Amino acid sequence: MKSEAGDKSFDVMKWLRETRDRHYEETKDMTPEERMRWLKKRPADPVLAKFFDRIKVLKPVRVAPGGSRPSGTETDGARPPRAEWEGGRAATEVKRRLMATYDRFFSEMGIDDRTGEAHPPRSLGYRLSTWPHVGSRYGEDGHRRILFVGLQWGHDPGYLQSLGQVQEWVERTEPLPNNPHIPGTCVSALRWLPARYGWDEVKSEERTCSAVLKDRGRWWRSRDNPLAFVGLTNLFKFIPVGKANRDSKGALRHVDKEVEERLLVDEILECFRPDVVLFQSPTRFRRWPRRLREETRRRGRLPTGMPVEVRVVYHPAYRGRRRPRDVVKARC
Repeated sequence: MKSEAGDKSFDVMKWLRETRDRHYEETKDMTPEERMRWLKKRPADPVLAKFFDRIKVLKPVRVAPGGSRPSGTETDGARPPRAEWEGGRAATEVKRRLMATYDRFFSEMGIDDRTGEAHPPRSLGYRLSTWPHVGSRYGEDGHRRILFVGLQWGHDPGYLQSLGQVQEWVERTEPLPNNPHIPGTCVSALRWLPARYGWDEVKSEERTCSAVLKDRGRWWRSRDNPLAFVGLTNLFKFIPVGKANRDSKGALRHVDKEVEERLLVDEILECFRPDVVLFQSPTRFRRWPRRLREETRRRGRLPTGMPVEVRVVYHPAYRGRRRPRDVVKARC
């Protein structure tokens, strides 16, 4: 992106971070009343006005009608039609606990439930883009409750996706050809589902998870879709406004590290209450199994309150071989 002069390259993300950090320093010691007065002055602030002028020229996010994956149509930031969330008794209980937990998170961070944007200045240039995914058959029929913890949502849809919209995207939408995360997560789930789902048939495959799933036809439309039995959430809750893909430079940043990590612990121990937790990144999650054990003891839980199995595995989109056995093997 070029500056007004047209000569020098302009780093949008660097500018956003610098502006956010400067405004945070200005307001961190203010009382709530002082902060409200400060916010009312922002429209007249020439620096912030300059920011809003620049943000308008970001490449528009492309959103499919009624969904949140890239397509050929541009969006003006309006939320597409709501998708209805579906779930059995166990999944509904998880949804109820998640809504209560996220209500507290929204209140603490001052998050707009339509745009996903938190009160500035710390969140300047970032938004909460999605709720977690709760599979429609999570915990059903005595199947093990499986929770995957990834890093960050892949792109900015331009609004905060609802529980129904993210369920529609994960469970009932054909994965994009260049997105190995969802196919890898789907195949990983087979390892902990009953044998009839086919793990023994694919565990020795030399092909990638995406290639293996092609043999299953339109599996995302099946009632036995493995992703209907899992939960999905992320460590980094906020994404850069305008983020277009998973490789966006500087995208993995916390708006409030302490609050976001506390939310993740609550999601695991209080909301999803899984039998199996798979952290998808050895680099980012090496210490999380121990943290979960310590947090379980701190909260006075019995040993049964801890997931039966906790693994740190490769992310399905990591730069390496993506065979079924590669994405379920414990790495630390």
